[in-house]
Amino acid sequence: MLLLIIVAGCSSPSKEIDPIQRLKKYDTVQEAILQYVNSYHMTGPVAQISTGNEDRQLVFTESSKRTYSIGELIEVEGQYAVAKLSAAVRLSELAWARWSFPTLDEQEYTITISNEEEPDFAEYIKEFGLYVHVSDVPNDNNLVTTSPNIINFYHSVDVEE
Repeated sequence: MLLLIIVAGCSSPSKEIDPIQRLKKYDTVQEAILQYVNSYHMTGPVAQISTGNEDRQLVFTESSKRTYSIGELIEVEGQYAVAKLSAAVRLSELAWARWSFPTLDEQEYTITISNEEEPDFAEYIKEFGLYVHVSDVPNDNNLVTTSPNIINFYHSVDVEE
């Protein structure tokens, strides 16, 4: 007698973990930014940038000499977290750098940083000695940025403990 057993694999639908839920949250903006800076061993200045799009809060950092990255500050139920959105970009000998990054809600932005003012009224951030332009146009790879700068304002964040 031949006994045939068929085992059918069952699986429950996978539940993707929301990236926002994975972030460690803190009681204050200052604490969230400080923990973000410390966790990535950033050594330079930090600026919190408010944009015109839904008052999105970006965190612009110099992780090491002339190497920059961007993060997003979020609020969840009265607590705050910062998520790193881009890899570090080194300015080196170049006068400018541009890269695109997605936000946590998958909106695409482009940031341009430059030693010299661009004709599109980039925001000068004195703590970095750079002109910074943020655009909500994804992959804005034109040599001359024609999209409007959506930075409303910025302020330097003190991350000294």
